Amino acid sequence: MYDIIIIGAGTAGIAAYKEAIKHTQNIIIINDGPWDTTCARVGCMPSKILISSANRMHDIQHAAEVALNLEPQINTINVMPHVRALRDRFTAATLKDVNSWNPSHKISGHASFINADTIQVNHSTYQTKAFILAVGSTPSFNPQWKSALKERLITSDDIFELPDLPKSLAVIGSGVIAIELAQAMHRLGVKTTIFARSRKV
Repeated sequence: MYDIIIIGAGTAGIAAYKEAIKHTQNIIIINDGPWDTTCARVGCMPSKILISSANRMHDIQHAAEVALNLEPQINTINVMPHVRALRDRFTAATLKDVNSWNPSHKISGHASFINADTIQVNHSTYQTKAFILAVGSTPSFNPQWKSALKERLITSDDIFELPDLPKSLAVIGSGVIAIELAQAMHRLGVKTTIFARSRKV
């Protein structure tokens, strides 16, 4: 029986592991998917790079408001490669940290609860005195959209893999990630429309 089992190796799970390991070596962390965190790979870190480029574009376009008369000819073709280059540095740093952990503490696979103190992963069971759940989230959509829209349907997990900025973008949802991406794309010259179930941001 383990002292602690952590499920999820995103930013929260990694932080939990680093704190828990100070108190016990009788621990495992289970992760279903990449070990480089949603935040570094497809979340707040690459989105902030995109926002930074967008904010610079916005400042240049509004320079006349502070008596700077500019007529910029801005080429945005390198924006997405720039985002990916910095994103890859972030994920490499995260993976370097995770790879330094005791290999016996890490299990890749999907965890399912058997009972209050037992989980199953890859056909093996594990028991613990305490769980830390840090499973994160992923975008969801109606599966019929994929068959109708095909390659035109992308999620916030896919957007940073675009080779270049699109000419137009429909953003479904008005949560924080949707608004961040929509504002950045708009400022970078992408015709952007937000669709949401409510009028609230």
